[in-house]
Amino acid sequence: MSYRREPYPFNAGRLGRIEGLTVTSTSQTQPAASVHYFGSLPYALPPMGEYRFRAPRPLPRHYKYGTATNAGRFTGGTGICPQPPNRNPPDPSLLDEDRLQLNIWILTEIAPAAGWPVFFYLHGGYLQWGSAN
Repeated sequence: MSYRREPYPFNAGRLGRIEGLTVTSTSQTQPAASVHYFGSLPYALPPMGEYRFRAPRPLPRHYKYGTATNAGRFTGGTGICPQPPNRNPPDPSLLDEDRLQLNIWILTEIAPAAGWPVFFYLHGGYLQWGSAN
């Protein structure tokens, strides 16, 4: 299956402006379906330095993902946590200890009056293999 990806600007209110993607299937045999995608969106401060192995710290009240003139780009996936070697080692450029990020998918259809149901995925793998992507 192939997909068309186009930039999708979004005003996140007090969190600023962000850019994600609108992803649309281009299958000739199935009806077209579209979603808005935001990848690697932080939900807490990175657990680096003295904060490693500590409880997550919330984003500060003044935190902004981006501005009107410089939107935050969230078009990729979350990084992969470095772990012991396995049979399928990840691309080293994808390794990142900051796991406090979300990948968000939103249907492009008009939301029902009660809103969309929420589904979330918690990656298993014992932090030894795979990724949240």
